[in-house]
Amino acid sequence: METPLNPFPTGWYVLAESKDIGANTHMARTFMGRQIIVWRDEGGRLLVADAFCPHLGAHLGPEAGGLLKDNRLVCPFHGFEYEASGKCAKVTQGSAPSALKLASYPVQEVNGYVYAYYDDERRTPEWSIPDVEEAGFEHRAIAKRRIRAHPQITSENSVDWAHLAYLHGYDNLKQRQDTEVEGPILKAYYAFDRGMTAPLFKHIRFHVEIDVNVWGLGVSTVKVSGLEIGLKARQWMLATPVDGEYIDYWLATEIHAAPRVGGLHRLPKALVLPWLSKIINKELVTEVGFDEQVWSSMAYQPNPALCQADRDIFRYRQYCQQFYPREQPE
Repeated sequence: METPLNPFPTGWYVLAESKDIGANTHMARTFMGRQIIVWRDEGGRLLVADAFCPHLGAHLGPEAGGLLKDNRLVCPFHGFEYEASGKCAKVTQGSAPSALKLASYPVQEVNGYVYAYYDDERRTPEWSIPDVEEAGFEHRAIAKRRIRAHPQITSENSVDWAHLAYLHGYDNLKQRQDTEVEGPILKAYYAFDRGMTAPLFKHIRFHVEIDVNVWGLGVSTVKVSGLEIGLKARQWMLATPVDGEYIDYWLATEIHAAPRVGGLHRLPKALVLPWLSKIINKELVTEVGFDEQVWSSMAYQPNPALCQADRDIFRYRQYCQQFYPREQPE
């Protein structure tokens, strides 16, 4: 994909599922073209920081020899010890300089995910990802992919309703109400008729209403209501830039209620919902695969020739400007 866009826009981006970062655990990641470490100490505090010791640059990740000892992160080169605040608490010779500290990122843990905030000018975040946990939305199924794309492009799907009809084959597509923008939040509302590829659902076509919420360029959710068949679900699309060419793209589905199809709604929720979340998330992965084929080879148009149906794309691109600290093409 060719794009003149800054590959690392400001915002919150997912790094891990909360369950994968247990107490006294750390891991290394590539994030925004940088090597970072993610660490949770025994007290539950999280640290996301550049992976290199500010002393002489040793990598602090576990594969490079970084250790966790006595609730501290230990450099494998000279044994310098860091607390979860990022501050150096101990050096092997003399006392630790007060300015010796890991270059860390703001961290947020919400909705079962760990996020880091990126700003290339290291500004403090002015907003956060809201807690949208609701009773009944359980049994999350998740697929993690690394794809060639830009997070602005993937999130643009939220307002590109015309492609839903052409690329995904949705019928009777309607915008239920105008797209809303308030600071870093964008909301869109659609209704359409669609089918599915899963064998159990392949014979039906049903009416769907969706509420889309976009928080910056890294986090989108879609609340799905299939009123006619009783389906209620929520899906997550999480895009984290890796190296300027690829993003880690996570797709997750949570089910609230099983549809009235094949007697599924009569079965115990604990039995059917985990299975159903996997089936519907697999469907989501298939759908996004159609988009991915386009994203990976497209040439981003900074000044597109828009038609009347594309009015929200223009508004979306205006919305995106806030996530670039320097001037970017519209």
